[in-house]
This record gives sequence, C-alpha cells and structure tokens, in this order.
Amino acid sequence: MTGGGTKPGGRRAGCAVLVAAALVAVVPSATASVQLGSVARGDLGVTCDGAPADLFATGAAPRVGAARPIDYTVSGAGTITSWESYAGGAGGRIAFKVFRPGGGLYTVAAAEPPRDLVPLALNGFLTSIPVQPGDVIGFNDNGVPSGCVMAGPTPLTLLERVGNLGAGQAGAFASLGPGSIPNLRAYMTPSNEFTVDLERKGRKGAVTMRLALPGPGELKLKSGRLKAPREITVAVAGEVERVLRPKAKTRRQLRRRSRVSAKLKVTYQPTGGAPSERQEKLRLRRR
Repeated sequence: MTGGGTKPGGRRAGCAVLVAAALVAVVPSATASVQLGSVARGDLGVTCDGAPADLFATGAAPRVGAARPIDYTVSGAGTITSWESYAGGAGGRIAFKVFRPGGGLYTVAAAEPPRDLVPLALNGFLTSIPVQPGDVIGFNDNGVPSGCVMAGPTPLTLLERVGNLGAGQAGAFASLGPGSIPNLRAYMTPSNEFTVDLERKGRKGAVTMRLALPGPGELKLKSGRLKAPREITVAVAGEVERVLRPKAKTRRQLRRRSRVSAKLKVTYQPTGGAPSERQEKLRLRRR
C-alpha cells in the first residue's frame, strides 16, 4: 500500500485532502496523558475497501509542531482511556485493538467491538485498556469502505493481516511499506507506580538503590544524609540502579556511632504522566 497503489483485495492508500468539517469527539481527560498515533484532518476519500483486515504501524516519526513523535507503540505501562478516528464522507466501521509482539507474531492483547463512524467528523470513544511497553495500537477495518489509512511519514511502516484476529489470537503480519499510516489516535494515562529496593553495600554506610520503573520519565532524589543525584532521566521501562554514599557529616557520625538513621525521598514522573513519590527510611552502618 505505497504510493497510492492497490493491494490484492482492493485496499489502497491515498493522500489526505484538507477540508473543513465539524468535530464530534470524546475530549481526553484533563489528567496527564500520552498521545499515540495520528488522525486525518479532512476527508481522505476511500482508502480501505478490501476484505476485513487488522492494521497497525511500527516505527516513529517527528510530529510537526509537537515535542513527541508520531508513534503507535506504547513506551511504558499504563491505561488507554480513549481513542478516535476521523471519518470522511464514506463514514466507516472500525474495531480498536491492541497488538502485542512476541516470537515474530503479534497477539491481540485487547479488542473492542466494531464502532460505526459518523461521516465527516472526528469520532471519539472512551475505553479502559491496560497496556505494557511494546504494545501497538491498531484496528480492524471490518471490510467497510472508509478512509482508515492516510499518507504518513516514511519512518513509519504499515503492517496488515487480512482477516480479523480475536482477543488472545496471534498471527503474522505483512509489511505494506512506508508512506501510509492508520487514521487512528489514542490517549494513554501512564502508570506512575514503582518500587524501591535498598541494600547495604560493603562498609562505610554505602547503599545500593534499585528502582523498578514502568516506563520512561524523570526521577528526583532527595536525602539529608546520602549523596544522591538530584535528577535522573530514564529512557525506557526497567530497572535503575545507583550506589548512594553518605555525605561527609554523616560519615563523621558513623565513625562515632556506627549506625545512623537516614531518609530518602524518591519522586518519579512518567513521560506525559503525573508524579508519584516514595519515602524510604533506612539505617546506615559503618561496617
């Protein structure tokens, strides 16, 4: 589906034609959220008219006038709270899905019932779907003529599987190449839940801090007795480990008392999400 060509089954991709239209959509919640995907700004005409198929895009590309790129892939754990698609004059019917990669296949982690789209409007729908890093948003076009795909930046690649996988089912997807992307946008509330593990490290009051984080974001550390980096930028979900050592005054106290109580405040703010914090109490030991 590149360059406006037609694939077996009659599906084709076309460039967006910008026209004015009224918007009828679910407005995302005022709480912090991350935008996934992108929607058309006008009537695309019919760009999907073949047999029913599951569609999504991989990769990321810069978004004009925005800090975050166009990306259909989830970077951290969270909950999808709404999704939307702009329907052209043909209207359409799509079923929102979340695909999870693994073993060269994609499994449908979640699938919603098909939704009829109001023509010439931005159609939005509330939902609540937990997602994890690596999940990809997409849909099934139900074989109804619509403008379900649109022209997109080259770094993004459109993938398709003819048919309609149900929740829990897996399948292989074929690449239709760059140049086209799904006419789909979703909003996700990132998880800010994290765990802290503190372990004494050798002598002289040093402590190993391990944090398990659900996604990318910013960390802030504060302690009156431990030397800790004030801010840490986290690029991906996973574990962050740092060795924290006593400040000079705390070292002098340890030489006199062998044990000193300390507190550590950890604040984590996921990218696009709300911050959360943990207060940890620990006892530093000289040996």
